[in-house]
Amino acid sequence: MPRTARLDARRTASHRAKRQVLALLDFVGAGFGQLVSGPDHVAGRGLGLITEEWQYCWTPLVEARLVEMVHLGATLEAVAVARLTEAEARLSGARAGSGAVPGAGSGAGAVSGAGAVPNTGSASVDALARLVAQALVIGMGSHLPRIVSLLRVTLDTDRDVDSVVSGARRLLGLWEARVELGAEEYAGELLDLVSQALATAAYLVSDLGKVRAEDEDAAIGTLIGLRSLLRDAAAADGALADGTLADGTLAGGGLADAGLADGTLADGTLAGGGLADTAVAGNVAAGADWATVGAVNRLAVARELGRLRDDGSTAPAVAGALLALGFTDGEVADDVLVTRVRGALAAGADPGAAVRFLGGVMRAAPDLILHTPEMFDAVDEALRALEGDAFLAVLPDLRRAFTWLRPTETHRLAKRVAERTGARVDQVDVRVALSEEDLATGLALDRELVAVLERDGLAHWVAATDMESAVGATPAGGEA
Repeated sequence: MPRTARLDARRTASHRAKRQVLALLDFVGAGFGQLVSGPDHVAGRGLGLITEEWQYCWTPLVEARLVEMVHLGATLEAVAVARLTEAEARLSGARAGSGAVPGAGSGAGAVSGAGAVPNTGSASVDALARLVAQALVIGMGSHLPRIVSLLRVTLDTDRDVDSVVSGARRLLGLWEARVELGAEEYAGELLDLVSQALATAAYLVSDLGKVRAEDEDAAIGTLIGLRSLLRDAAAADGALADGTLADGTLAGGGLADAGLADGTLADGTLAGGGLADTAVAGNVAAGADWATVGAVNRLAVARELGRLRDDGSTAPAVAGALLALGFTDGEVADDVLVTRVRGALAAGADPGAAVRFLGGVMRAAPDLILHTPEMFDAVDEALRALEGDAFLAVLPDLRRAFTWLRPTETHRLAKRVAERTGARVDQVDVRVALSEEDLATGLALDRELVAVLERDGLAHWVAATDMESAVGATPAGGEA
């Protein structure tokens, strides 16, 4: 029967050691246990959780798998090193043999398992950051230098801004969990990699403005991730500028790394003496240096985002998202927001581009339409001005744009629309269970019906249809 282990690796050293053993067995592919819930630093899930739950069970199959690994090493650590080396070689394009080593772990933390490092011939920043996470989770930090070296080179060559942002967020998450992972001695290295990633992101961020229409959603997701990275990096900067962190860790490393975990230094000198002062000053100086570099690179990213926001050739949805994020962060004034929104949705603008712009705004900050009356008015005027065919053509994208509202926000918007159009709230705030295919079919039938009525001289029936009520019902459809 499988057993369950509930661990608090963040606050209990013995639990940290148990988690490391379980993760090591999972990584090598022994099949002994698997992570059921809790923080998964390799996959980047559940990082806000404190406790984790593992299920484990010793079976003859586990013993057989361990025997199969003997050719890789005499100990679990040796097998893990072989696995890490193989993954590193695969990512760097130096393939040995054919593909992955047989029997690689398939658990939540395994490099060759679900959510694993992709089997590609070239490295990516995110894949290598995942490998760094894997090494730290299984307690193989001594294997990091070669991976970090490859990661630094890849940061200069990876042209995928999403990979760079995702990798940097993963690395910063590892820094935040350094005590939990027992990785205090690598804290400075992790922060330095984040700083380099920010510099790379500043160079690549302009590519997000050149994406095709079908790639705009992914680009906006990257922008939102980059904004989160900037905020978290700024928080780290603030902690480092003070020289200490919330958990008592000295900037630049951990208490143990500074030799102050028990109030003494490595040579027995009491903390607070001359040597201790030197050690503390060195760690604080290292933290201040990174904070300075990190701030410079964060400002570089913010500057490039501002340029992209003001560039008229930026993809519509990306431009809308940048405008909304800038307003939310206090970088765009109220009057600028309203002017830009009115300009994008003005009469004569391409309806498709206008709705994509609105979709970007709604994706990045959906509550703006509720809290900014001028924006609500601009959207209302733009939708009312659309011709019937144009409205029906953009209706699927328009419907999708409003799905970013939460149910309570949808209800509030429905009340505003009902007040504006004179309809009853219960006519607008209706959950419509339609798929995209259903909507497309309905629009096609509507066009056919209009054509038949016009052919039979009943076009006035079509004119009697109140388009304004259709416009008012659009947000309610977004709840479906």
